[in-house]
Amino acid sequence: MTTVTYLSGLKHCRCNNTRVVPPVLTCALSRHSAAKRNRFHQIASTQQNKHATHCGHQQTPRQPVVQCQANGATTTSALQMLDAQAPKRRRLIIMRHADSIERTDPQTRDHERSITDMGRKAAQQTAQMLHEKGWLPEVVMSSNSERTRQTLEAMREAVDAFRHAETHFRGSLYTIAALDGMTRKHLQNVIVDACRQSMHDCVLCLGHNKGWEEAATSFAGHPVRLETANAALLEGSGETWADAFANDSDWKLVGILVP
Repeated sequence: MTTVTYLSGLKHCRCNNTRVVPPVLTCALSRHSAAKRNRFHQIASTQQNKHATHCGHQQTPRQPVVQCQANGATTTSALQMLDAQAPKRRRLIIMRHADSIERTDPQTRDHERSITDMGRKAAQQTAQMLHEKGWLPEVVMSSNSERTRQTLEAMREAVDAFRHAETHFRGSLYTIAALDGMTRKHLQNVIVDACRQSMHDCVLCLGHNKGWEEAATSFAGHPVRLETANAALLEGSGETWADAFANDSDWKLVGILVP
């Protein structure tokens, strides 16, 4: 059973305007993210300001009263209102390829290097961690090098859901990683291009240092180190991916997965 509470804590304001503040359900349960609870408070503040303007008097803002008796029911009109007003969450995984063999034969190109047995196991562990955290990509943007292809194949072997992701292998993601300060902008461009007509909200970018560390650092706003098979989890928001990338300060590093 859930309890509906008025944002102002009152059904009637002191100037007798009845129910001028719409009811909104709030809940402090752990299954609701901190971002979602904060969004409830933002909605509360906005509605209180509208109320004060409508009634022509000052109103002391109050935090929404948190009342929830949960016995399984979580879907409410208030949560629907929250989802309708909040920008869409965008999740970006920047992952470096798995450990690869050394280039001992001069005839072997760097592009053709394979991953090691240890690297394969590490990639599978990273895939399992992404699965456990609910960060399964709907789109994969990968370098077309042999080691990134093999890294992705190892992840598919560990978690079948990776086979269902829309996958793009791009040679530009291999070459751009070697250029100073170019990777983030290029990643943004290829993601926007791939997701222009879709509602996909989780993208995995699989590639190489130094560019991958530079891009992750730029998004996070502080230095990020990516060893082989490490994955930086970044979160932003926007109605589209283009909108999310336009809001530089909104991106946050949620964590780094280290197998």
